[in-house]
Amino acid sequence: MGVSHDGGILLITPLGLSPGVIYSALVHVKPARAIVVTSKEGAMKLPMALKKAQAITKSAPVDCLVREMEDPFTGYQEASRILDSKVRGWLQGADTIVLNLSGGTTMLQYIVEYLARVAERLGVPVRRGIALDRRLFAEQGRNPYVLGEWVELLS
Repeated sequence: MGVSHDGGILLITPLGLSPGVIYSALVHVKPARAIVVTSKEGAMKLPMALKKAQAITKSAPVDCLVREMEDPFTGYQEASRILDSKVRGWLQGADTIVLNLSGGTTMLQYIVEYLARVAERLGVPVRRGIALDRRLFAEQGRNPYVLGEWVELLS
């Protein structure tokens, strides 16, 4: 697809093993595109989260670029591999980037923040927020597709 695209909102989000977080972020942010940083196991949760979010928003499918980390717990050295030419192109082509800082491991969150800092150096506006589900963890596991809150953070 190259570096050019339609702009719009680009969501950058981690995805761990709890798909409700990305589901809530997708519904609240309504991005045109999303870069999802995840593990091999987490990536398997993405198709259903995308389907459920699209059913609620009644919007076009979100074009996703998935980057899997080999070590989602301590793989900070994977940042340069994740930031390939396609990711850089998506960052440069976005009108606005919305960064979800919740979900997944701390390392997944670190990598999405790393991507946001690159985007800021490229001159792309970045907003930060968190998808928040106040239910007990066990209930989130049983029923992940309940819309949580979106909290916009100060820049």
